[in-house]
Amino acid sequence: MSTPVTKLKNIGKTTGHWLNHVGIFSKEDLKEVGVVEAYKALKAHVPSVSLNALWAIEGALTNKHWTKISKKRKQELLQQI
Repeated sequence: MSTPVTKLKNIGKTTGHWLNHVGIFSKEDLKEVGVVEAYKALKAHVPSVSLNALWAIEGALTNKHWTKISKKRKQELLQQI
């Protein structure tokens, strides 16, 4: 069964709407696209989107609050951008 992105930790109504707009509707879609590519798609759609969205997406997939993403993991994600 597919989990809507709006039901994932860290993903609120606005971010969920943006993700839907770029074709990401479920946790499965998000996994398939990947954290970095999802963030890049959001950034292309909403240029003002902050890095908090990147941490939120990572947290959504790992079931962690976005503030609990380690510095090491944040650096890895930033390098991929």
